[in-house]
Amino acid sequence: MGTSYIPFPPWALLFSLVPLWWNWSKAQRAREIFWSGWISQFVLTLIGFYWVTHVSHEFGKIPMALSILILLGYCGFANLHIPLAGMIWFAIKRRVSMPFSVEMALLVLVTFLLELVYPQIFPWNLGYPWIYTGTQVHQVAEFVGFEGLSLLTLIFNGYLCGSYGMWRRGALRNPVWPLLSAMIVLGFLVTVGQVRLEQLQKEEYKSVRILQVQANIGNHQKIMAEKGDEFDDYIRGRYIHLTTQALNEDLGNRVDLLVWPEVAIPEYLDSRFHFRHGPKELKYFLKSTGIPSVIGGFSRTPKGVFNSLFAFDGQGELIGDPYRKTILLAFGEYFPGANYFPFLKKIVPAISDFSRGSGPTVKRVGGLEVGFQICYESLHPEFVKSLVEHGAQIFVNATNDSWFGTFSEPWQHFYMTAARAIEFRRPVIRTTNTGLTSAVMADGTHLRISPLFEEWTAIQEVFYLENPPRTLYSMICGWYFWIIMIILIGIIGFYGFKKSRLESNR
Repeated sequence: MGTSYIPFPPWALLFSLVPLWWNWSKAQRAREIFWSGWISQFVLTLIGFYWVTHVSHEFGKIPMALSILILLGYCGFANLHIPLAGMIWFAIKRRVSMPFSVEMALLVLVTFLLELVYPQIFPWNLGYPWIYTGTQVHQVAEFVGFEGLSLLTLIFNGYLCGSYGMWRRGALRNPVWPLLSAMIVLGFLVTVGQVRLEQLQKEEYKSVRILQVQANIGNHQKIMAEKGDEFDDYIRGRYIHLTTQALNEDLGNRVDLLVWPEVAIPEYLDSRFHFRHGPKELKYFLKSTGIPSVIGGFSRTPKGVFNSLFAFDGQGELIGDPYRKTILLAFGEYFPGANYFPFLKKIVPAISDFSRGSGPTVKRVGGLEVGFQICYESLHPEFVKSLVEHGAQIFVNATNDSWFGTFSEPWQHFYMTAARAIEFRRPVIRTTNTGLTSAVMADGTHLRISPLFEEWTAIQEVFYLENPPRTLYSMICGWYFWIIMIILIGIIGFYGFKKSRLESNR
């Protein structure tokens, strides 16, 4: 599983859990289930999320040896839903007698349920690697979401494991038929995805030209600027210079929207601070371009300091209040428990202490209804669903992935953000500080992608629907937990009732 997740090719996606689950089916004790599951989740976390070491070292300025220990600690609990699901399943099957095939179905459902509810710092699931398969199966996410694709992946694993078990027990003579039927289902999904892609490409879209600016500001410079040192003028100057250069190279063509990344300007940009040098210079520049803009910065109110996105009109004037980030990153933007134990903030002083915003926000910017996302808010489908309900035509995602290295996390974050474009059929404009910056269309195709840790600008033509319809997933998003719970209760109730009836007849 670890080597089948982004950015690796998903070679074992459909059978990676079969060895573990087959081992569980023969287990006699709960501790066998737990420890084999725990080792599995430890290894897959180590492979998929090794970059936690890099973050600890780069962001927290923690020595590398200690950062490795932090990674090992993280691997110990990050995906405990896998062994916990096995323990729950084992407890149920010991009390309720059911056929082996039903046991496998039960294991699939319990694993999916735990995947939904287990608290994770970085929410992920086994649906995302479908983007990496080279097929169009991920188009089905419009109907079931990437959560649904994760369930589909678990079903494939459970079906193959169950078929293997029945063959080993002599209940299935020819193991070729289960493999063939699985391939037929997979072929059907590929066909559905391809047909849906072709339908989407025939839609009548409007277009908007968006200038994205990636200034590649180093972590040291950003931290110093946020602490009030001298780098704020340099950072602002880099963004202005790169934007001016891009506009001059594209002279004579219209640009409808300018997007700078998360905390591009590490200053307070609220209207009451516009008398200061930095905000004044920014306003003057934006007015000179005449382009509506979305820019990351800080907002300050009596309730605290917020990581925010500010919308400006073509005259450089603020469009209402900024969007203040709602879903904060634990250990990145706040220290869990620090409100009750303030001394925790002194352990790693580099961790920010942001306040939470009031919720999803959509603003009309340059004639577009723009839904705002900051960084990993894009990984939460229910948050993005709220943007759809507020009338968003496109999503703007402003991100800073500069703390995470170059191999895995930037690609994981990029494709997991792109997933929202497919689920809700609205383009995502993703602008980052150090890459990967790009624009993802409603059909999941992406435009040019920036390199990592280089200055980069691009004027991208983005296509969108003026009145985008609601997808099926946008209606069922958030309901999977209750649907699965009802099915589980039904299965357990049916076989439990059947068992008690047999016992009473005896």
